[in-house]
Amino acid sequence: MHRKRIVVIEQKPRKTFGEKLEERAKAMLSDRPKDAPAGTLDGVVDNELALTLDQLTGIRKLHASLDRRLLLLECYVDTEIIQSSPRPPFYYDRYWHDRQMLRRRLLHIEDERRKLALKREDSMRPLQDKLLTLLHRRALLRGDTSFKAAGGT
Repeated sequence: MHRKRIVVIEQKPRKTFGEKLEERAKAMLSDRPKDAPAGTLDGVVDNELALTLDQLTGIRKLHASLDRRLLLLECYVDTEIIQSSPRPPFYYDRYWHDRQMLRRRLLHIEDERRKLALKREDSMRPLQDKLLTLLHRRALLRGDTSFKAAGGT
């Protein structure tokens, strides 16, 4: 009997505007000459671009570690719930209150995760705006009149 193969193809998630913007900034910084003078206006804009990219990377690392801590806490609470699952009860479930408390903790962790995601977005948005402004300034300094945002090609 011939069996058909099922192939699951996962689509890569589309890059966000911020990711495209950062890639473009990194590409522009990699194109600059190594022996470029630092005191020029072009060099100052390039240094600001590099610092802004470093700030974005730092924020991303901080939030990744916070996400990991929340995930570990959530796994711990889930384990506690599983360990207190009811055995065949004689008269009542003596762990019912414990499981309800742990479920409330899980809901609290979910709330914290949502708040953290909003904070991350709030902290990254101004830096991405600054990055866009710096890329535009750099393009104007170089005389590139065909500057397009990161969303374009």
